[in-house]
Amino acid sequence: MNCIMALQEEYSFSLCLSGASDPRLPAVVRGAFYDLLTDLWIDRHPHVQVVVPTILRNLPNAESASTDDIPSFVLEQEEIPENWSDQHLRSLPEEVHSFFKISSPRKMDALVHAVNHFLCSGKSLEQQVHSDIDHNIMLVAVLRCLKFIFRYGFIGSVRQVQDMLGPLFRCLDGRTDWFFAPDPGQRSQATPSPDDGQNSEGAMLESLKPLLQSVQSNQPPQIFQYPPLENAADRYIACDLNVDVMACKTSIVQILLHILNYDQHIKITHILQKFRTVARDTLQAQCEMPDSILDDVSTW
Repeated sequence: MNCIMALQEEYSFSLCLSGASDPRLPAVVRGAFYDLLTDLWIDRHPHVQVVVPTILRNLPNAESASTDDIPSFVLEQEEIPENWSDQHLRSLPEEVHSFFKISSPRKMDALVHAVNHFLCSGKSLEQQVHSDIDHNIMLVAVLRCLKFIFRYGFIGSVRQVQDMLGPLFRCLDGRTDWFFAPDPGQRSQATPSPDDGQNSEGAMLESLKPLLQSVQSNQPPQIFQYPPLENAADRYIACDLNVDVMACKTSIVQILLHILNYDQHIKITHILQKFRTVARDTLQAQCEMPDSILDDVSTW
């Protein structure tokens, strides 16, 4: 915590966010800014991890309440860490005080937008190049930041989750990764005939429809290409080029497993809402609650 207190004044949230979002900077520098955002501004006081799914909860207060809400960050009470002196509190810039008084998950909306914009950059991200070490280092930092964003509840809606699912699944699919960077235009060459499965140079290529292609998109469906098979085995050996790529895949799996917990949370919310509605209607009818209510809720 002492390191955070020393660095937060020099590396403000706005400075780190600007550095992470600036495409003119080298990828490794942008990745370093994402690490600073994670360590200085997310994984720290007064943020606490949000447990998903929430097991202990109150019944929904109103029938009109949304049943698709996901657990998110709420600053219930501002508490000052015991090791913060009065002198340190007085020395903090007003930007720091204002930032940590924000009590809703929207305080990180700018960072969530930056991460989502990077993830939705298309084939340059979804088809990883093992030899592009700098870009892979940055992607490791972005995914680490995204893990903490989910863990601390700064994703406030199901829509935000849905926007990220497609790019994450397509990036996880290592069949479309390249070991060495392809020539310009090679990523988007024409789909080979299903009869021969080869391009004009005789290299084996297979067309691949992207995972979770949006059905509402106005863009024509993209076709990814499998890379040539002559260096396919090199993508699965233990070497320096593969370390960061495998770290990216591992982080994506961890994020997707966390998203699955959101699904469990929403199902529990639907069950509680159903139970509350049936119980209220039964009490208004002034009759005993029938056993069928529990059967109805358990089979929902």
